[in-house]
Amino acid sequence: MASMKTTITCLLLCLILASCKKSEDAKNEKPDPVSVITAIPATGSLSGIISPAGAAKNISITTIINSKSQKHITIPKSDGSFLIDTLPAGNYSIEFSANETYTAPETMNVSVVADKKTEVGVVKFVKREVGYGSMTGTVSPAGAASQIQILVAGTIVKMTPDPISGKFTFDRLPEGAYQLYLLAADRFTAPVAGKVIVTKDAVSDAGIYKFESYGYSSTFNFKAGDTFREMPAKVTLIAGKLNIIANLATGNMYNAGAYESHSLTIKLANVTKPGTYIFAGNEDELSYSTGRYFGLNGPMGSGVRYSSRYSGGKAEVTITEIDAVHGTISGTFNATVTGIRSLPITNGVFKASYR
Repeated sequence: MASMKTTITCLLLCLILASCKKSEDAKNEKPDPVSVITAIPATGSLSGIISPAGAAKNISITTIINSKSQKHITIPKSDGSFLIDTLPAGNYSIEFSANETYTAPETMNVSVVADKKTEVGVVKFVKREVGYGSMTGTVSPAGAASQIQILVAGTIVKMTPDPISGKFTFDRLPEGAYQLYLLAADRFTAPVAGKVIVTKDAVSDAGIYKFESYGYSSTFNFKAGDTFREMPAKVTLIAGKLNIIANLATGNMYNAGAYESHSLTIKLANVTKPGTYIFAGNEDELSYSTGRYFGLNGPMGSGVRYSSRYSGGKAEVTITEIDAVHGTISGTFNATVTGIRSLPITNGVFKASYR
């Protein structure tokens, strides 16, 4: 009897354990995976023909998808045809951009249908009447520019300014904006030019373009006492004021070597034309300085200065030529300059470029 009770108890325990395991397995059991299929939006295409071919720069097609603007841009083929495919179905606006000599039609609104080609047909552009004007300007000084260039319908047009007046003119230009490119002649630096707007039946003034000269002489000779000097010089002639500064150093200026320094300066006001000018005004002066120096950590030595404005001094310059076209001036000079003693400056000759 006791043995039967024990057997029954064991069977009940096995049933309970089996039930618990089944319940636990059910909890841990994972569901079968679900396949997610992404829908591919249905698309169509859009085509047409631009007439005449070459009238359009490009075609812009715009639509709204999911509250966002979507734009597609295409350029027509050489025959004027265009095709944009794989466009999501929907409503589109088409904007046409015309080349310079045409006027584009108004914006078109079309609907693209899935799996179909939407034809907009022939899109006609209207030939625009082009106006012509001209452009004129001035280079200063005359002869400072070797050439002036502009771009007209993709072609470089070149112009050489008048060598006497410095004026230049471009005739019969299609109305529009033009960028000038200035090329400097030898010894000059060109300024930066801006854009000039040309309008129909009008002359547009490009203004005056001032070029800078390097301003260094090619010849500058004279005798100081009995010593002949040949020196480079910087020359300016601005508003009638002639200024010449010539400098020369001889010997070893480096490594504590001794050297000599020579400098001649000519300042003369009211130079307006060729002729002989006597130094008399407060701004007129011909001076000559010389000295001997040495030293590694800075020049040491002494120098002397002579001037036409010191007591007993005098000077004159004869201008033989002023070439405003090429920016050159030439002449001769003689002087008696005084300082610690009287020093004659003779046989002075110069031919220099000026700025």
